[in-house]
Amino acid sequence: MSGGEKFPAAVAREAIRRHLGWRLYNVARLWQVAGSLRRGREYVSDIDFVVLPIDSGAWEVARTEFPGLMVRGNKVIAGSVPVDEDSGSGGPRNIRYELYRATEANWGMILLVRTGSAEHNVGLAQVAKLRGLSFRAGVGVVDGRGIVVGGETEESIFSALRLPYVEPARRELRKGGPFGAR
Repeated sequence: MSGGEKFPAAVAREAIRRHLGWRLYNVARLWQVAGSLRRGREYVSDIDFVVLPIDSGAWEVARTEFPGLMVRGNKVIAGSVPVDEDSGSGGPRNIRYELYRATEANWGMILLVRTGSAEHNVGLAQVAKLRGLSFRAGVGVVDGRGIVVGGETEESIFSALRLPYVEPARRELRKGGPFGAR
């Protein structure tokens, strides 16, 4: 595990290429990098993925066969893989990865929440509340009758909140600034 250590984004992308990408293709119908790497941060402390498994059997394969496993949950799998940098301590360092399981119905919401930033997500939840809606991280945007009105795609969530879509690289919420301000 990286222990809060930051790695250049290029190092994280290489870890995906060498250790994770091909495994994801074997278990997922769809997968997407999320988190700070998706937001285009120069340095990252981990690699987040949102995964739509081929089926429940494929998720079980991932729960047992991915490298460096530390958490084997029904909705989250976490582990670590080596990076090609030597920290000077005589061996390679590891970068943590997390796989977040999604369904077709909540793909957009899981991707949005796991991409972040946390402050941006809090801002979206506040907008939802102001509009009489609920921002449910594992479900989507829900109206007062309990009907999901946005969640299959990120665009559907912004639309349900009556906000323009914000690209991941602009999802930083600054104090006193608008959504997408950077």
